[in-house]
Amino acid sequence: MKKPIFSIQVATLKSFTSLKSCCAIAVASCVLVTGCCTDRTRTTELYGEAWHKPITSPNDLKLALETRWPLEMIRAYCSMVKPAPPYAQNLVADGDQRWEGQLYVGTNTSFDSIWWYAGVSGNSVKNYSLNATKGSNHWIIETCNDLTSFSHPVHLSVPISP
Repeated sequence: MKKPIFSIQVATLKSFTSLKSCCAIAVASCVLVTGCCTDRTRTTELYGEAWHKPITSPNDLKLALETRWPLEMIRAYCSMVKPAPPYAQNLVADGDQRWEGQLYVGTNTSFDSIWWYAGVSGNSVKNYSLNATKGSNHWIIETCNDLTSFSHPVHLSVPISP
């Protein structure tokens, strides 16, 4: 019959005559285990700004998205997240109109395109999708069916290499 592992540890501890030795080993073990398990990854925090103005035109939505998603955050997000697989279903625009556009036009973004589209009914945005493309890679950065999210800033924790 096999003895459980903990009985071996207990037997080892019984061989020590000094309580002081047992405590020293216990403290050292806790320090070693804790030190090995601590995540030492450093991060930097990136924030987009909230948008509180009404969105009644494609240009308003472009400005809101550029405010919500600064270029540095888009780059960081796309470096941390795998591109969408080719068979991924993007947002289906809801509404009787479709607005679309690009962000950071005329800026060296390191992407082929950072683009968005939105479903609109009567100048009211129903939903939108923000995307980036580089070569054959495509990232779906954000999709939203509720514009109340614009009143909250986007927050991204980005790991930093040592």
